[in-house]
Amino acid sequence: MTPEKQRSKAAAESIARAQEKQSNRPGLRAYPGPVIDGKWCDTTLVGQKSYFTRNEACLIYTWTAEGEDKKGKYRQQSELMWQVKLDPEGDTIKQWLQMVPIAGSYKPGLPWPAASGAMAFNIGAACNAGCTDDETGFDWESDRKPNWGSGRDEHMAQGSATLKWDGSVANASGARDVDLSKELPLWIHGFMSTNVPDMVMVQPEGGTPIFKARCDKAKLADNKVPGCVFSRYVPGYVINSAKAPAAAAHAWLLQQKTPANVGRDPLHPLNYLPGADRNEGNVIPDKTNRDKVCNRSGPGTFTNHPDTGLFPELVATGGADIVSCDEYAFNATYQSGGMPADKGGTNEISHGGECVQTYATKDKLYDDLRYAAPTWKEVCGRSSMSQWVNGAAMNRFGSVFAPQFRLLDHDSYWVQVPGLDDCDASGATVKCE
Repeated sequence: MTPEKQRSKAAAESIARAQEKQSNRPGLRAYPGPVIDGKWCDTTLVGQKSYFTRNEACLIYTWTAEGEDKKGKYRQQSELMWQVKLDPEGDTIKQWLQMVPIAGSYKPGLPWPAASGAMAFNIGAACNAGCTDDETGFDWESDRKPNWGSGRDEHMAQGSATLKWDGSVANASGARDVDLSKELPLWIHGFMSTNVPDMVMVQPEGGTPIFKARCDKAKLADNKVPGCVFSRYVPGYVINSAKAPAAAAHAWLLQQKTPANVGRDPLHPLNYLPGADRNEGNVIPDKTNRDKVCNRSGPGTFTNHPDTGLFPELVATGGADIVSCDEYAFNATYQSGGMPADKGGTNEISHGGECVQTYATKDKLYDDLRYAAPTWKEVCGRSSMSQWVNGAAMNRFGSVFAPQFRLLDHDSYWVQVPGLDDCDASGATVKCE
């Protein structure tokens, strides 16, 4: 089977014709419903693209069948939509498959001849490791199974199947994320046969490329165990720019101006570093990493800027707001300047003085002139900032965002900073309209 970027016009037209015929046969039951709700995976849309999210996948493939006899080579293409729905708080893997022949797809071969059972497909939902079943068949709607009488038969086949994670992990006695998780290689596997006299199938077996899911029993907030996701999907954390404008501006500045643009978009992600009990290197993010970037002694010492804006009126406890060191990339990432290279860090520095230095008043972010001017070759940034503002920018990350997307050690994510679309970081001075 060949992966496709989007649904073809020919397949969509075949589906429309099949649905029209079905509507004229009221005695038949309705087609089984897809497992994905929403227009982002439209079963009839011309140009519907292959997409996936953190727990759902909408994938398009083409299956080319070929057979031959004395008269020559016969060819027929069918288009498949494979929907997969994972449970981020469970162990079930729901799947739905739609298969429709594409009219006129026999060229440059001959059209598939007519016969009872001219094209018969035996298709299963497969899982190479980690599922309770290695393969399970689809429950096809009666009279709409993947069997066709000729190349002119355009009825749709639609069916559903459910697999289940068997709970196995890499190391059940371990405590790290890598110990308590497992990748499940999912794919569609099938055989084709024919009852056309004297025809020999050229390639009777077919399958989609493997599409990996990951299930885990990791120690997430709210004890959300077990759960499954597509870990290749890169979710985006949205900073509350209205509530924490200085922290948002600091993150955006470093995203735009530093060489690697870390966290700017899904193509330049950050990699999550959970607590020491979960990460492979036993690194304590808010000590090992933070203490190096925001070092209070030694070379490049961080000191509070006297013009740092504070907001004691916003502190819920009625206590004081104090000056803090806001760092980017965050200490709980492998891109943090404090993350040791021998533990997987990508931007290790000697001390925080090597970072871009800024401070935040109540309404603006400024270059901290007490330090050397930035060259924009730096790999990190630190800013003298209100502790309340600093905390408000990321206070939903650990309690909501990370468990919602089941972020594990090394998982990628990016940081969306709304409200700065009118800012220009291309020059030496960053300006906002």
